[in-house]
Amino acid sequence: MARRVFLHVGTPKSGTSFLQGVVHGEKQTLSEKGLLVPLGPVEHFRATQAVREIADPESGSRSLGTRAWRALVDATRAWPGDVLITHELLAGADAGQVGRAVSALHPADVHVIITARDLLRQIPAEWQEHVKHGATIGLDDFVRAVTTGGAGAAWFWRVQDVADLAGRWARQVERANVHIVTVPPRGTAPDVLWKRFASVVGIDPDSCRVDAERSNESLGTVEVEFLRRVHLNRGKRFRTTGQHNLFKDRLAHRVLSQHEDLRRFGINQEAQRWAVERSTAMVEELSGAGYSIVGNLDDLIPPGFDLAADPGEVTADELAAVGVDTAVALLAMLRDELARVDRLRGQLDGARAQADDAGARARDAEARAQEASTRAADTAQELQRWARRPIREKLIASSAERRQLMRLRTAYWKAAHGARRIRRRLGSAG
Repeated sequence: MARRVFLHVGTPKSGTSFLQGVVHGEKQTLSEKGLLVPLGPVEHFRATQAVREIADPESGSRSLGTRAWRALVDATRAWPGDVLITHELLAGADAGQVGRAVSALHPADVHVIITARDLLRQIPAEWQEHVKHGATIGLDDFVRAVTTGGAGAAWFWRVQDVADLAGRWARQVERANVHIVTVPPRGTAPDVLWKRFASVVGIDPDSCRVDAERSNESLGTVEVEFLRRVHLNRGKRFRTTGQHNLFKDRLAHRVLSQHEDLRRFGINQEAQRWAVERSTAMVEELSGAGYSIVGNLDDLIPPGFDLAADPGEVTADELAAVGVDTAVALLAMLRDELARVDRLRGQLDGARAQADDAGARARDAEARAQEASTRAADTAQELQRWARRPIREKLIASSAERRQLMRLRTAYWKAAHGARRIRRRLGSAG
């Protein structure tokens, strides 16, 4: 059984994708140092579905999640060192689900890691994530729901109320085993967060390569509003679920996030004042609670007013410009994918031709084998005749080559035939 199991449970939008990219990319190095990152990111995501007891949105089945969670648990039982399981959606588990997850990992010493970021950044980031997944709510309405506890805010507070999240897991593990890793302020080098995280799992941060030039998946002010308008107008041409490959992965990440000069967006000043007050109260709740704090709790309090843009104020011309760039990018993507399909189709046709040729050769070989088998059977019958009547067979074979023997063989046959007729007549007369 693993000595320690580290569960990195979120929060969402707190550098989790960056950290997961590092640990999954450097899993060989980490395992050599005694930290196992079992399986891949997909299995870690599916395991969260089993922990949260929900079905896969694509297939509607729970079996994928169940198998993934079982595989991760089995890996912890087979590894003698430390294990890291990481996915931010574990933050969505309720108290009962948390208890069952921790119990499944016993008797390992379970540690919980919560990466946390200030609400001034988290609120617009969560709204953007909702839009990527198909939501059509505007930022102002989303902020209103979050600040007033209105409809649609339940998920936000389940995964972003750090004090509540820490308390949920602290009911199952020692409070000292709950590690709150704060995300440093905007503008800090990305490796600072990695160094804080690595110190918790006991890894020398310099032993792993950190890709500071990683792809940015955040959208700009106009781009996120454009995506929201797409969702508003997609109608019945697309299902409401199971569209990650199209809207989030392709349109949002591969096209819109790659635009140049992305303008950062944020919440209005009234909401910012509320965020400062709410963050201060949350920090006070965390202070002195016995958790392991890595970084500084003050990182969770917004430093001041943010003058970021409001997506609700983008103009029609700005949306049109983004739309034109997006159309060109999507057509280029379609062109490349059609070319890839053509290459694959050519490879498939070539493989089929080779298969047909191999089939024809196999049929020819089978016919030759059948012919050889027939000849062998005839030869075997001939040998059996020779074995039964060797002298007769030799005379027959020799007469075919010698004319005198053939005449003698014919005369013998006629005499024998005449003798048989005479015997039959005498027998009938007597």
